[in-house]
Amino acid sequence: MNYIDLIEEKDAQGEVKEIYDALNQQMGMVPNILKGLANSPAALKAYTTLNGIIENGSFSSEEIQASLLAAAQVNQCYYCLSAHTAAAKALGFTEEQTLQLRSGTIEDEKLRALTRLVREITLQRGHPDPSLIKQFFDAGYTKAHFAELAPIVALKIISNYFHHMTEIPIDLPKAQELKEEKPAE
Repeated sequence: MNYIDLIEEKDAQGEVKEIYDALNQQMGMVPNILKGLANSPAALKAYTTLNGIIENGSFSSEEIQASLLAAAQVNQCYYCLSAHTAAAKALGFTEEQTLQLRSGTIEDEKLRALTRLVREITLQRGHPDPSLIKQFFDAGYTKAHFAELAPIVALKIISNYFHHMTEIPIDLPKAQELKEEKPAE
């Protein structure tokens, strides 16, 4: 059932049009999920502003996509899994690595510590196991990185829950289903 309209580019006005123009410059498109958020210019602006802030934080683009994949996997948002799989592949990750990022089993020790902690924060609603925090810091992450995990998880909660609420059509190649949900110890 459609609870919300997609605000198409031809219908965008004011602040929404400005955001769409910026998205087209950055991505070459306006994803359906953002067209849905555009029903409220405030919601669209909140999401894109938070995303921009995160992109200019302490994490690399690869680490951000790894984190977003891990959170979206826990929340089982296939729209965001599809979007971030495409973004991760554009950064050089293989299909298999995107699956490993989602499950917290990536071979790279630093990315594994990051994705396991993000998964735990998401799963435990902000109450991660202290041993995963220790692994995160032992892998070389800083207090600035740690502070940025809450906004990263919050960004995914916004889009994941919005997609669950609206079931907006996925307009990107669909991400593979993940067979094993729990990371290896």
